Amino acid sequence: MKLLDTAGRVDAFKAKMAGAKSKLISKSEKRRAKKDRKLQEESARPTSLSELRK
Repeated sequence: MKLLDTAGRVDAFKAKMAGAKSKLISKSEKRRAKKDRKLQEESARPTSLSELRK
């Protein structure tokens, strides 16, 4: 007996997995991006009360 995928679940699953593989980033790249993001946030913060009041 052969099973037919009439709802397209297999194709949807394969497309989902292909999309996930394209977004794969190494751990070191994630760490570097997080560090860069943190440094940008720190540089955007006011350094004194007078800057904060502006």
